[in-house]
Amino acid sequence: MPQVTQQNLGPLHLQLTITVCKADYEKKLNKRLKDYASRAQFNGFRPGHVPMNLVKNRVGNAMLAEEINEAVDTAINDYYRDEKLRPIGNPIPAAENAPKLNVHALADYEFSFEIGLYPEFEVQGLDESQVLDYPTVAVTEEEVNGQWEAVRKQNSTLVDTDDLVQDGDVLSVSLQELENSEPKTDGFSRDAVLLSLRNLSEHYQGEFLGKALGESVDIEDVSLLEDGSSLQILRRHMLSLTDDEPLPGPLRATVRGIRRPVPAEPNEAFFQRFFPAHVTDEASAREFLRGGIFLDKNRAANALLHDRIVLHLLSSNEMELPVAYMEKLVRHNDERDWTEEEMAKQLQSLAATIRWTSIKRKLGTAAQVNVTNQDLESFIWNYMKQTFGFVNQSFFDQFAQRFYDDEKFVDDAAERIYEQKVLQYAATLVGKREYESTPEEIESQREEVRRETRAIFGQDEPVEVEEESSPEVEVED
Repeated sequence: MPQVTQQNLGPLHLQLTITVCKADYEKKLNKRLKDYASRAQFNGFRPGHVPMNLVKNRVGNAMLAEEINEAVDTAINDYYRDEKLRPIGNPIPAAENAPKLNVHALADYEFSFEIGLYPEFEVQGLDESQVLDYPTVAVTEEEVNGQWEAVRKQNSTLVDTDDLVQDGDVLSVSLQELENSEPKTDGFSRDAVLLSLRNLSEHYQGEFLGKALGESVDIEDVSLLEDGSSLQILRRHMLSLTDDEPLPGPLRATVRGIRRPVPAEPNEAFFQRFFPAHVTDEASAREFLRGGIFLDKNRAANALLHDRIVLHLLSSNEMELPVAYMEKLVRHNDERDWTEEEMAKQLQSLAATIRWTSIKRKLGTAAQVNVTNQDLESFIWNYMKQTFGFVNQSFFDQFAQRFYDDEKFVDDAAERIYEQKVLQYAATLVGKREYESTPEEIESQREEVRRETRAIFGQDEPVEVEEESSPEVEVED
């Protein structure tokens, strides 16, 4: 088993030296080479009879590097776990003394890496004595009334009436093709065609409004009858035509029946079907609707509160950081010539990112935050809804797997969900000064808070800190 030794280079800055002995990898390497040789096909040699020297020349160094990399990676990760270290980014190899690998001269190898560590600290600034402004947008009675009536209308029942046609009615009409404004002999005709007045174009809504049973409206071009309906839908569902049959000419639509939606009666069955169990009457239903409206209207207010929490925590929690390692990490990730000013800005941004990551993980541990499969499913559902404009279970089942298969998307989604849960937890710990505001004022305040936060990071967006991954060793050509 490879041995790991540690040397302190400075605050939260370590050098790890990994010694991989020949005995740690030789047996596995030889087995891989023999397995390859048994299958290899080289010109001039029968399968399974290729000399081992030729196999080593062809693939030996690559296989050796893979075995050494796996041994080094395992040793470092085991050391992190055993010593309870939380590394920042990737180990930085000490290139000046990196050994060269040679499959023809196996040996013990020693590799050195520098690592930086996240600081240990206690989060400051989260208690009820810390009071943050929390502007909210009020819910009016008119909005609650409108939502209540909308719920009832959405679950209406249709009742026959002999009144004049009104907005929202559903009509049963007969259609007769016209020729010179008169019914066409042997022309197209249909009985009992249903028309929802709300789906008609503005022009034909006006034509039908106020009509009585038996009265007619002439339709010059059936393709203009409804807003947003394709010709395919008109053909199949209204006119009962195949794709090969031509559309009829002008039509006369005669009103044969009028059905009017009657809002659902707010009785026990209504509340049980359309509301949670605790909603049992109109008063509790209105309170439930009020809460939903408040949440919808105050998403920006909650986002502002979360932005203020981020700014407050960054301002309240300074911590010791491995600056020397951070500069090496910046130069390792981008080897261009950095000016002093550029480097200072990079270090400012990286320091803020490390501080926020540390705070976030500390709070997430305290709150026992975890991201569940249900969280991820809800995130993808909402993402699809925003992207495609709608989503239902069938659509989700058909396309969601594409998002699940995108590893970067899933990782980013999980991190966003985790951060949101951490901020929700933090919001329960601070005091809040609530007052009524407007959406415009909230958006203006949010931009100001985000501007202050960006200033802490030294740029418009935080620097991404790479997760730790396998160090790579060099192969001798």
